[in-house]
Amino acid sequence: MNIWETKINDAFQLNKDEVHIWRVNISESEQYLFKYEQILDEVEINKYKQYHQKIDGIRSVVGRALIRILSAKYLGIKTSQILFAYSKYHKPFLSENINIKNLKFNISHAGKWIALAFSLEHEVGVDIEEYKNDFDIDGSAKLVFSPKEYNTWKALPQIEKCASFFHVWSAKEAIIKALGLGFYYPPENLTVSIDPKKVCEVIEDKNSQYPVMDWALEQFFIDANYSAVFATKKKNFKIKYFDWKGSQINLTDPAKETF
Repeated sequence: MNIWETKINDAFQLNKDEVHIWRVNISESEQYLFKYEQILDEVEINKYKQYHQKIDGIRSVVGRALIRILSAKYLGIKTSQILFAYSKYHKPFLSENINIKNLKFNISHAGKWIALAFSLEHEVGVDIEEYKNDFDIDGSAKLVFSPKEYNTWKALPQIEKCASFFHVWSAKEAIIKALGLGFYYPPENLTVSIDPKKVCEVIEDKNSQYPVMDWALEQFFIDANYSAVFATKKKNFKIKYFDWKGSQINLTDPAKETF
């Protein structure tokens, strides 16, 4: 099981052969919401205000602020200097003007957690899901599972189906998010391992336009009753896990950043 480091003094030395995964507890971050808000631009603040559910707004503020904070630390610049651009499929990435290290990032949130992944040069995708049974799991599996996955999954004992479903969902979402294709990628053409207790891997890939057969999938533990997977094309890499605390923000003046 992975260990989440709480000492982050040397966390921002990201090497080319590493992937860094961060997690933050949303409920613990709420008391620092004002500080997170100071980091966002006007567009991000307006988006946050449009959410009807309070928890959705908190996720938006904390997640977006953390992308800025952590990216700035990795790049050695101020959070106010972070600029984003967007692909034609609306995936955000760091502007080339400030991204001298070719830093890649991805973010996911579910339940009380936000997870962020960072890598140099190679794209990375991360997805976390909270186990839930209040929807049509079987119907969803038919839509996103490959025939091979679905047949194997249907034969599982009922008690194992929920964890297996979200494990597959997370693995595929991590790949799709790394590719930045969203709904344009047909997940049913991809087959991954369905047992969350075994090594996570791509078994078969029929998407010839965006092949991922040689990609790495890594499952990690974020909390009980959650699935968590990240994907990258990087090979022979090391993984480091860091636990972010809202108290680590040091914003003494809203006009100045001291991260």
